[in-house]
Amino acid sequence: MDFKRKIYAQMQAWKNQKPKKALIIEGLRQIGKSFIVNKFASENYENIYYFDFRKFESHRLAFRGSFSLEDFKDALFALFGREYNDKDAVLVFDEIGDCPDARAAIKYILKETDFDIIATGSLLGIKGFKNRQERSPSVGSNHYLTMYPMDFEEFMWANGLDDSVVQKIKGALRTWTPINELYHKKISELFKHYIICGGMPEAVIQYIATHDFTKVIATNADKLKDLQGDFGRVIAEDGKVAIDEGLLTRTNEVYSSMVGQLAKENSKFQYSYIRKGGRAKEYEEAITWLDNAGMIAKCYNLNDIALPLDGYADCGCFKMYFSDIGLYVAKMGLEAASLILGEELDSYGGYVYEGIAADALHKSGTGLYYSNNNKSELDFVIQEGNEASLLEVKMAKGNAKSAKAVIEGKANRHASKCYKVTGKNFSRGSYYYGLPHYALLFLLEGLKEKLHETLKVSPVTI
Repeated sequence: MDFKRKIYAQMQAWKNQKPKKALIIEGLRQIGKSFIVNKFASENYENIYYFDFRKFESHRLAFRGSFSLEDFKDALFALFGREYNDKDAVLVFDEIGDCPDARAAIKYILKETDFDIIATGSLLGIKGFKNRQERSPSVGSNHYLTMYPMDFEEFMWANGLDDSVVQKIKGALRTWTPINELYHKKISELFKHYIICGGMPEAVIQYIATHDFTKVIATNADKLKDLQGDFGRVIAEDGKVAIDEGLLTRTNEVYSSMVGQLAKENSKFQYSYIRKGGRAKEYEEAITWLDNAGMIAKCYNLNDIALPLDGYADCGCFKMYFSDIGLYVAKMGLEAASLILGEELDSYGGYVYEGIAADALHKSGTGLYYSNNNKSELDFVIQEGNEASLLEVKMAKGNAKSAKAVIEGKANRHASKCYKVTGKNFSRGSYYYGLPHYALLFLLEGLKEKLHETLKVSPVTI
């Protein structure tokens, strides 16, 4: 199924950029990287040379040894049975993390040929590649894009919703007035389905084909098993794939603890929750592995609400969310999905909907931060222009006392604005702007567009 994905427009912008750089698309496995790259290549190039470094050893061998253009021409003919042609042509390197030699050759190829290069990788930066001694990556020759599982807007496109629906949501964000209640209820219902389905393309296909969440969750559960099969996987010194058994064990332990970690009263990630007496030095590498593989989104506590947020983040105090809400629900199982559909999550609903907000933040490319000063906790803190704003997330409705105290100047923390994300329609309150869960992604993307506009300046003349 041919889904519309936002990254396609970013790829078009890359193709028009000068000077030429290789495009490297990173992200979680099985989110559609290969599909979108092949679609883009077929629609934008006359000549395509496709390398699958994970599947074919012969494709990796084309880059072994002392790389030369003449040898490369011979390899292209041997592999693809075509004469060398670098005009209106692209080299597609799928899973380039499995072939460090190809990654090292990028700079040379760009300099000596007219090829464009597009590469995908799900485990780029994982332990092992940095230790590669024979050849190093082509520094300065790459442009990186991160691809995510489908966000809610892409899910809407996949389900055939007209763009006018999106415009209604964006219009409500401009005026903070409710949209038609029937629209609100229908979009909220679809969003609830998105919570259970998530953005893994195969699960979305299953949802559209059957609307049977037993099958959808089974699909996502299979994806989790596939992803878990990569745990501990590294690129060794000789460039071959290896499994670090110790890393495999620790990564499984971290992964198995995630749902329980998020359900604690204080959902700060705790190493001792994994195993009694557990310490950071035992599990930091496993967490880094999950982060680099795109499986998690880390949310850091702020020592103070001040800008830039990253400058005040406590790297040792964080929460850890699944990078896709559908995978989170699949990890919890069918029973959780049934509770979500029936709106019977009770107190646990707060944790789920906090995970939904993290999903929107992560997929919009927004950094995740929260604030807990041991007296009260603020769900999320974002940068809006040159000020800090708060995001308070409720399952259906509810007060946000801590955020109210901050906005009204009754706390030792300061923020300019509070957005209260609930199941209710758009509204304005005494201290907050209210918006439904399905609108959060559009709010974040709107704020990012405004930020980009402020960074466009006129040249200085003297």
